[in-house]
Amino acid sequence: MKNAAWWSILWTDQILELSPKAPFWYYGEQAIDALGRRASRCTVSEWILDWPIFKEKIPRWEWPILFERFQLIDVPFEHYVAGGILKQLLQDVGPWNSKASFPQKPASDDLLNRAITVGIDVGLAELGKQLHGEAKLAAKLVDNGFQVRAAMK
Repeated sequence: MKNAAWWSILWTDQILELSPKAPFWYYGEQAIDALGRRASRCTVSEWILDWPIFKEKIPRWEWPILFERFQLIDVPFEHYVAGGILKQLLQDVGPWNSKASFPQKPASDDLLNRAITVGIDVGLAELGKQLHGEAKLAAKLVDNGFQVRAAMK
């Protein structure tokens, strides 16, 4: 069911019109919205976060511990993981693949699973870069007495 849902959104106008240069989180936002037109919000979360590779990196039992530590920051795991999955699917089996033509049938589960696995890794790596950059900026902002201009130097 997960694969069928991901496959089906690749060919919607909403996804086809995405710019390859859009911010990473935006891909996730659009994927969540497109999937949400097919299922309930909790099911969409399962389709995004219920993959072995994600569970290996961040087991569900660790989520409360993790979120308890971040009281000022809402870590957008779901947006970045969904964005990674969507972007990888678009490149590997979707309309961004220059070798592919409009499909007569869905991609195999093996192809979809491989693209999704890579996409999860890419999404988490992008989230890591974003958090690292923002953490540095936040530290500079605090160190400079919340003087934005000084922190941006």
